[in-house]
Amino acid sequence: MFHRTGLVALRAPKQSTVFGRFEAGRPNEIWTGDALHGPRIDGRKTYLFAFVDDHSRAVVGHRWGFAETLSAWLRLCGRRSRPEASPSTSTLTTGVPSSTPGC
Repeated sequence: MFHRTGLVALRAPKQSTVFGRFEAGRPNEIWTGDALHGPRIDGRKTYLFAFVDDHSRAVVGHRWGFAETLSAWLRLCGRRSRPEASPSTSTLTTGVPSSTPGC
């Protein structure tokens, strides 16, 4: 079977392309959002939602919620710590990454 499939010799894996570390060039260019599973309260799961500015690594908004849903993220957009600031792009890392203009 190994001869038939061509798996008879060890070969070094092909080198992957490395793009290096990425960082936004200016504040409020990219915000990354993520959710953390928190403690149970009265038997219900809780989630901490937060947006972090990619350039400064500052937490620009956060809130607690009982469901990891898009509506919870949209409510967070309205409760930013600096309402006058708005990102060019925001990215959510809840399962499947997605990117949207602004928040």
